[in-house]
Amino acid sequence: MTYVEPARTMTPEENEAFLADAGLNGPFVADLLSDMLAHERCGAQLYRSVSQRTNSPVLRERYDRFGNETVEHVETTPDDDVGPLVAWRDRIKGLFD
Repeated sequence: MTYVEPARTMTPEENEAFLADAGLNGPFVADLLSDMLAHERCGAQLYRSVSQRTNSPVLRERYDRFGNETVEHVETTPDDDVGPLVAWRDRIKGLFD
C-alpha cells in the first residue's frame, strides 16, 4: 500500500487541469512522473539492502555508488512547498512558454 500525504494529493479536477494549457495529457504526465519517482525511491532502498548483504567489497562499492546516484535523482526532483507535481508542472510549462 502506498501512503500519500494529503498535502501532496490532487483532486480529480486538479488532475484534469494539470498541464492542460500546455497541450499535454496532464493526468498521464502526472502518473508518469509519480511512477518514475516511486521507481527511483524503491531503487535506492534496493541498492541499500543489497550493499549490506553482499560479502564482495567490489559489489558493495558498486551498489553504494548506484545507490548514491539514485538518491541524487530523488533529491533533484523538484519538491517545493507546493509538492513535486506542481513544481514539475511549472518546469514543464516553462518549456512551452
